[in-house]
Amino acid sequence: MITAGRAIQLVVVVAVLSAWRPAPAIATPEAPPPAAAPTDSIIASTDDPWLDAADAVADTVTVTAPRLKVSELVRLIGERMRRDERRLGAYAVTAISRTEIFHDDRADTLGHRTVISEASRLSVDRDGERRSARLRRAEREYRDGKLEKDELDTDIGREWSEEAGDLAMDMPFLLTSGDRYSYEILERRLIGDRLVFAIGFEPRNSFSPGIAGTVWIDHGDLVIRRMEGRLVGPSPAPLFVADVPRFTWKQRQEGDLWVSDEFEAEIVLRKLPLLPSRVTARVRLRDWDIGGAGAGVGP
Repeated sequence: MITAGRAIQLVVVVAVLSAWRPAPAIATPEAPPPAAAPTDSIIASTDDPWLDAADAVADTVTVTAPRLKVSELVRLIGERMRRDERRLGAYAVTAISRTEIFHDDRADTLGHRTVISEASRLSVDRDGERRSARLRRAEREYRDGKLEKDELDTDIGREWSEEAGDLAMDMPFLLTSGDRYSYEILERRLIGDRLVFAIGFEPRNSFSPGIAGTVWIDHGDLVIRRMEGRLVGPSPAPLFVADVPRFTWKQRQEGDLWVSDEFEAEIVLRKLPLLPSRVTARVRLRDWDIGGAGAGVGP
């Protein structure tokens, strides 16, 4: 199952592999005042209809019941995640990614940047083996706000490759995480007739890679609808990644199962030759084939 940990891993791998290419040094003129992010940029704030609905309900009230212990709530969430993963079994899904690479330190759209859009088919068999095949790739390169390169590759790759290994860090809410995270119920709210919990989390050990942030769950089914956070502690990919100051992971319902829907992140890279300053990446998951494990897309 594509959990928050897998989501972060995919975003980091997409970002590093997309960014790792020769980029000639350019003389950058004095930067003008920052411009607003373009409409095709994922730097703009993301919208979540589920959370927007909460803000739109005028009679939403803060509640104090039920008074579940946070440890009990976290355990129930972990059990729900484990059940969903076991029920999911083999599956295939299309990942549509958009990676924006900033080759210099400018925060506006007039610097040197590359935008890569890609579609890949991901597959997990019943033994847990993960494979992927790229279906389509488009790359656009901009300098000083002008399009200088526009390439499209529509060749369908039929060769499968094993997915990169897991990042070396523990993830929150998993039953295997034990007591490595601390949790706090930040808020209980009634949205219509639904009771919603906001739960904050952070690693107990600041010397190991981890994530800190907030999740929103519906008390009725204990499903994590959305997670927002940042990486804390040592980098899980220290050779390339300096920081991940923000990421978002969302789930949606697919039949009677909840699956990953979308995740995005900003990755600050090390100051190394051939590496840009930072990358923003967004991945959306579509066309779920649960149980079929990618019938018709393999070699």
